Amino acid sequence: MYCPNCGTFLPDDALYCSSCGTRVDAPDAPDAPDAAKPSGPAGYSTMIDSPEVRAALEKVRKSGRVWIAVSCILPLLVALGAGVFSDKVELKDALVVGLVISLIFFVINLFNSIKQRSGKPWEGTMVDKEVVRSGRRGNERMVKVLHIRTTQGKKKKIEDSVLGTAYEYFSIGDELRFVPGFPFPYEKKDKSGDDYVICMFCSRKADISADRCPHCHRPLIK
Repeated sequence: MYCPNCGTFLPDDALYCSSCGTRVDAPDAPDAPDAAKPSGPAGYSTMIDSPEVRAALEKVRKSGRVWIAVSCILPLLVALGAGVFSDKVELKDALVVGLVISLIFFVINLFNSIKQRSGKPWEGTMVDKEVVRSGRRGNERMVKVLHIRTTQGKKKKIEDSVLGTAYEYFSIGDELRFVPGFPFPYEKKDKSGDDYVICMFCSRKADISADRCPHCHRPLIK
């Protein structure tokens, strides 16, 4: 088991945490009424391959492709306008610059899209999380990092600067699985003690008792 205060791994018969001294065998508080304390199911969702979820995921992908097209065409249109309406920039030079920028945007968006959809599914356990400094001195930023050990013994690392809500949602000792293709591709196995779930389509919090995300209105994977 794990210490509820600091997350240190402890023997099953431990009375106190060897790291912070917290009592770990204290009796649980009385259960609240079900209506006042909603909770989710234990176990991975069976909805992940349902037709409804797959259809919603395909709509997300189509929206992503539209965004890629717009972000690639826009720099070229801006450059074209500058070449036509500005006396300081020749049309040919403006088109070259716009084409180069559009190509860079296309490569970046294509790489991100392939990265999001690629990879094999895996399951693992969160073994640690930390806040680290990233960047050069004078331009540093704090990054929340989650460390996962898969069932095959491999180490995985999630940077919460990208996902936004994973650091507070997952606790040390939680089991989770990686499902490629979703904007938020991580599902917690045991949601029985949770009052909210993270939408795998828009990465925002939703009440555990809801069937659809109140933000994007897509089905919640739970």
